Amino acid sequence: MLMTGSDLSWQKALLVTMGVAAGLGAALGLELLRSRRRRKHKALWKYLTDAGRACKTGCVYLVGAGPASADLMTLRAAHLLATATVVVTDDLVERDVLSFAPEGCEIVHVGKRGGRDDSTPQSDIDQLLVEKAREGHAVVRLKGGDPLVFGRVWSEIVSLRDANIPFEIVPGVSSVLSAPAAAVLPLTHKTKSKVVAVASGHEVQSLDWTALANGVIDTYVILMAGKTLPNICSFLLTNGRSEDTPVAVIHNAHREGQRRVVGTIKTIGGLTQTMKLSPAIVVIGDVAALGTYDHLM
Repeated sequence: MLMTGSDLSWQKALLVTMGVAAGLGAALGLELLRSRRRRKHKALWKYLTDAGRACKTGCVYLVGAGPASADLMTLRAAHLLATATVVVTDDLVERDVLSFAPEGCEIVHVGKRGGRDDSTPQSDIDQLLVEKAREGHAVVRLKGGDPLVFGRVWSEIVSLRDANIPFEIVPGVSSVLSAPAAAVLPLTHKTKSKVVAVASGHEVQSLDWTALANGVIDTYVILMAGKTLPNICSFLLTNGRSEDTPVAVIHNAHREGQRRVVGTIKTIGGLTQTMKLSPAIVVIGDVAALGTYDHLM
């Protein structure tokens, strides 16, 4: 295959980007470029230069950006970003992830912004995706974490399907998994945690706490719970959970300023009272008491 200078330049930039995305680092990305014919890099080189894997015009890709920085994004997500002509992104997506988009790509910021008045209505987002695809763009709809975990993606799927717009769902690493990992905290454990429940910290009063606190669930993982932690603990106590049940609060997981606070349903309110812990992931159950180790690196 004959490649022009511009083709090589694009592939060089893509490989550097992909190297970071795969956790390989920019240096390895350049090494892949120099040694692309070497057998040990053959499979990765073939993937990175496969035009068939790039964004297709008139299609929408519902992509999970992962929980934080670009090195926690999947290779597939990075490849699609690098070939998109329009990116419609949520507020929770990090800037270094958006830097993967090519020069000239239109980036549209949408998001809920905690329910504030300047939040973008979901119906407007649905319509925008359909319009951009019909205009012939290769559209990436970028969501923090995984698009199917509290990502409000179903409305977008229905709108695209009703408009006969081809779409693909690209999974990402959800903070359900990544935040406990950042805190060295296992969600499952041979003796302490065999049943895990995941919930949103918004509108916790609407959850069935009688069912949630009945003892069947070993571990609760509650997203976006920084502001509602006192209510969550109160509901669990009222419905029969012991005040000595361990609680771990993980703030800014995988980001600068990450914090981990471990206590119990009884004590966690006092431990976090003066802290600004939003955004935060809350883990409740016996495994939360295990989150007292630090990474060795």
